[in-house]
Amino acid sequence: MIFDRQRQRLLLQGKEYTAGDISRLVAEGAENCPPALWDLYLFLEKWFDASPVITVHTSGSTGTPKGLVVRKDRMMQSARLTCEFLNLQAGDTALLCMNLRYIGAMMVVVRSLVAGLNLIVRPASGHPLSDIEEPLRFAAMVPLQVYNTLRVPEEKARLEQTDILIIGGGAVDDSLEAKMSALPTAVYSTYGMTETLSHIALRCLNGDTASKHYYPFPSVELSLSAESTLVIKAPLICGEVLQTNDIACLYPDGSFTIAGRKDNVINSGGIKIQAEEMEKRLRPFIPVPFVVTSVPDPRLGQALTLLIAGQVDVRELESKLQTVLDAYHRPRHIFMTESIPQTENGKTDRAGCRILARQMKKLHPLMFAGTGSDVGKSIIAAAFCRIFRQDGYRPAPFKAQNMALNSYATPEGLEIGRAQAVQAEAAGVPCHTDMNPLLLKPQSDRTSQVVLNGKPIGSRGAYDYFRKEGREELRREVCAAYDRLAQKYNPIVLEGAGSISEINLREVDLVNLPMAMYAGADVILVADIDRGGVFASVYGSVMLLTPEERKHVKGILINKFRGDIRLFESGVKMLEELCGIPVVGVVPYYKDIYIEEEDSLALATKSLQAEQGKVNIAVVLLRHLSNFTDFNVLERDPRVHLFYTNNTDELAKADIIILPGSKSTLADLYELRRNGVAQAVIRAHREGTVVLGICGGYQLMGQEVLDPDHVEGEIERLPGLGLLPVSTRMTGEKVTRQVNFQLLESCRAVVPQGNSSPSNFNNQPSASHFQLKGYEIHMGSTVPVEGASASPLNRLESGQCDGYIVDRTCMGTYIHGILDNPEFIDFLLEPFAGKLSEAAETFNYRQFKEEQYDKLADHVRQHVNLPLIYKILTDNN
Repeated sequence: MIFDRQRQRLLLQGKEYTAGDISRLVAEGAENCPPALWDLYLFLEKWFDASPVITVHTSGSTGTPKGLVVRKDRMMQSARLTCEFLNLQAGDTALLCMNLRYIGAMMVVVRSLVAGLNLIVRPASGHPLSDIEEPLRFAAMVPLQVYNTLRVPEEKARLEQTDILIIGGGAVDDSLEAKMSALPTAVYSTYGMTETLSHIALRCLNGDTASKHYYPFPSVELSLSAESTLVIKAPLICGEVLQTNDIACLYPDGSFTIAGRKDNVINSGGIKIQAEEMEKRLRPFIPVPFVVTSVPDPRLGQALTLLIAGQVDVRELESKLQTVLDAYHRPRHIFMTESIPQTENGKTDRAGCRILARQMKKLHPLMFAGTGSDVGKSIIAAAFCRIFRQDGYRPAPFKAQNMALNSYATPEGLEIGRAQAVQAEAAGVPCHTDMNPLLLKPQSDRTSQVVLNGKPIGSRGAYDYFRKEGREELRREVCAAYDRLAQKYNPIVLEGAGSISEINLREVDLVNLPMAMYAGADVILVADIDRGGVFASVYGSVMLLTPEERKHVKGILINKFRGDIRLFESGVKMLEELCGIPVVGVVPYYKDIYIEEEDSLALATKSLQAEQGKVNIAVVLLRHLSNFTDFNVLERDPRVHLFYTNNTDELAKADIIILPGSKSTLADLYELRRNGVAQAVIRAHREGTVVLGICGGYQLMGQEVLDPDHVEGEIERLPGLGLLPVSTRMTGEKVTRQVNFQLLESCRAVVPQGNSSPSNFNNQPSASHFQLKGYEIHMGSTVPVEGASASPLNRLESGQCDGYIVDRTCMGTYIHGILDNPEFIDFLLEPFAGKLSEAAETFNYRQFKEEQYDKLADHVRQHVNLPLIYKILTDNN
């Protein structure tokens, strides 16, 4: 055997290759090379390099795959042990038919290099012997490849001509082992793992030496841990003692058996069940692929669960299992699936099976309804969207009817309430109009724009909207949206609106108890203790429900508690006795978790004045301000102090003034001119303040706003602030879309004041330049006035242009979310570099939001009775 890598030669399909030959083949490229051979060349290039180590990857069968750095000399010692045990000699043919990313395939190559075996290469496929002509001395396969080979007579015949077969990468089940017994081939099952550089023990499956025991190589020492898991000491191939997770039994002759992995033990009501052992017991009764796994259970802890890939008669199977299994070992759930999750190299993905089983375990829909508005329903719903996601489910939010100015564009370019977009983000799923099929956007105290399934269908007065006539049509639409959503996700987290007990609106209610009853949802009543009167609000809300409605309220959640929760323990008991409904949690008020708000009430908590030592950015406080979440990133940016104001003295202190979106541009423009804010903004800009307009704010900055068709109201024309040479005309058609874009200003030199002609305007960037993201929701179109040249701020991926820039101190855009992009914030703050701390870093808002969702979920988990809630969601009574 040859252990000097520089002297090694690879005998490949009868031809000898040196390290130099491999380097030449790699240099020629992969264009005319079969993929399996190319993978081999790349592995050999790394094998022959000067490094003493190489990286191999674990399979990921029990968790996330990981890379391990191993020593090449130890790989050669492992190869020697196998070759000596199986008596493999120079010139013997050896089949490589597995993925070279993993240790099993790598070791086939290393054995060939060390012992001079003649390597035959085939792609890693389910039928590796389909075109093999020469007899094989040695082959290594995974169980699935052997199973497939035995089902094809021609391939089975070729396997019978193979002298030695080792099977690794997964357990060999009893049925496959039985088929091996009649083969003339010497067949072995291997025991090992990536850390042991392939196997350290073999078990003969046929012939006179067939055994249920594995026999280790002579240099390997074995023992058991206190938890009966196998401990391996193999100094030739592993530098340290290896603690495995495999539950084993050692025998006096040095052999051992494996019961299964410690992390595959299912603890069901205190009874510990080994998944692999249970699979052996069930295999005679289930003729298709299956796996034993578990799902969380509020009573048992873990419930034994079967995932079956294929069609079986579940009732017949349950009947059979009742006769052969005691009650503690019978599956609590049987789920049918198209396929069993597997890792890349064909092993059962145990972690993936647990996740799939949780997703298939149907939970009841869950509605959070309130004793009133602003009790925290949206935030609690977002928390449970994240909790269910963390627990392995695939949840989605749903609110049949929402009233909010703060909306969001879906990937399809349709409009939903911002709260449902936030909840979808917490759930880790794309937002969709089915999550909020009916959106009301207030235009005045009495009228709202009605958005149905993402598209505006007109404006309605409150009286007309809440009339019975036409109500059933809207009810059919929201119920159809719910049905579509429920087919894709589990569970659905519904949110009510306002109070659960608006008895004067009971017959026309689309969003509270009627929706819960349609969905079959369990209702948790959320009450805000911070505003006082929690007993009256909870008891009154419950008592005003009809007896049928009351049946659906399964829990009470007290929100925004301040102080020592122990002082409210007696209050919990009182509420439960009064209402006959359990209190599922008392969630404390929090100040250090930041979730995007939907209601403009949140503006009351924001800063209203300038501050020294930072870049002061003033957002003009419009009467009809919309999409105020555009500024959440700036609020968290350590370089910035953001405040909201319509105070002309405070505006004069700002470095940057932002005119935000508006639901009623002309009405806000009229008000700005009346209260002096318009003149203050113009004066501040004249003195050097940067002014940025977003959406409606962009329209305000132009020369004029026209509404000849009375889209917004009776005013047909108002002069704008005159900061941008553009004119806006209101139109009845709403633009709603998500956009990818690039900042044109970043592609050229800084534009001096007054220069409105971008030098690189005609350059066509590649798609890779469109890294910025945002969305548009607006009515009206804005174009340069006569005589003004085009000077767009942004170019969209579609090729269209957006916005207008006069210079670095005056610009406007239709893109909401533009300030969520660090690149644009850096561009906006660049003129103030001298004012910024060198230590200040760009704020990563996407990462921040994910952290906040997790913090929110942890906070709520800590203060609710989650096992009780899961019991409610799975209880059939």
